[in-house]
This record gives sequence, structure tokens and C-alpha cells, in this order.
Amino acid sequence: MKEEIALRNAQDRMTDANFERVEAQRSAIREKIAGIPSLQGIWEQVELLMDLVRDYWSGRYRDIPRWVIGALSFALLYFINPVELIPEFVPVIGYLDDIVLLLLVLRLTREHVERYKAWRGQGA
Repeated sequence: MKEEIALRNAQDRMTDANFERVEAQRSAIREKIAGIPSLQGIWEQVELLMDLVRDYWSGRYRDIPRWVIGALSFALLYFINPVELIPEFVPVIGYLDDIVLLLLVLRLTREHVERYKAWRGQGA
């Protein structure tokens, strides 16, 4: 699938600084997601993704391809990026790019996120 290939190719541009930035911007990401009514149903999932990036960055969990961490980091950081494809002030569709990107990345990384979730559930 084209989307997965693009995300895999983008992994080379991800650095530890990107992962660190997700953690540093955790509260900003929370605030932004809380302000998008259509994302309220996946709030716990977003928290899980931020935890996954933190655990990868800290070295606690490395059983995941780097492209997955890169894709998750990119999607989370996109929410707080002031330059977007569709600016938030555009009525009705302002958050569309944020939502589509997050849902696409969640779909492409579901298997890996589920493995992390199981690892966490084992008392890791």
C-alpha cells in the first residue's frame, strides 16, 4: 500500500529529537486533541501512542520497527504544527487533515500498537 511505503521511507528523517519532542509537547497534544470533538472517542488511544513513543525513546520498549515510531511521532506532532494542509480556522473541515492523518497512521500501525499494548499489560 502506498501510504505504508511512504511512511517507511520517511523513517530515515526521524531522529531521537523528534521522539523527545513528542514527550516535551505531550500537554500541547492533549489540549489540541481535547479540542477536536470527533477525536474524543480515541482519547485513550492517543495517550497510548504517546506512551509508546516515550517508552521507545527511553529504551524501555524497542520491539517495534523504527518506521512505526516515526509515523506515530509524525502524526502526533502534526497536531501541534502551526502549518497544516487545512488550517483549523476553516469552518467544519479545519481539523479534517489532523483526523485523516491520525486515522491513517493508526490503521497502518495497528498490529504494532496492539503488541505494545500487550507488553504493557504484562506489567512491563
